[in-house]
Amino acid sequence: MSGTAWTEVDLSTIPTDNAIIPEGKYTFELLPGARYSKWDAGRIEFAGKVSGGEFPNKVIYSSYPDPEKVGNWVHGVFVRMQNAAGEGYEIEPNEDPVAYLNRVAGIHFVAKVLHRTYDKDGESVTKEDLKIGSISPVK
Repeated sequence: MSGTAWTEVDLSTIPTDNAIIPEGKYTFELLPGARYSKWDAGRIEFAGKVSGGEFPNKVIYSSYPDPEKVGNWVHGVFVRMQNAAGEGYEIEPNEDPVAYLNRVAGIHFVAKVLHRTYDKDGESVTKEDLKIGSISPVK
């Protein structure tokens, strides 16, 4: 990954608008840095960066919930990421899921983005959610 050096960019021209992208299907690149949550040891956090289209490079964070809390359905949903990765990116026997996500970082996949609204300090906040159950291969 490469970028522009601090000395070569006019930071006054960089937008600070963190507007959410519209709901829909997007192609993502899986980013390195997957990890177990600091607040929920069984939750796996990861990020995808929109590749191409109208919102390139927009990063959306998501997570796989702790199967001990939500049930074994999440195991099958996790395997959808491997299916999206395709041949040559199989999960090794007994491979830690976080290690797997970091090993295959850079793969591309398609997923739906939906909006979720919640209250924070008395204000309504809308956030994007990358729907883990919708992950599929790029066609």
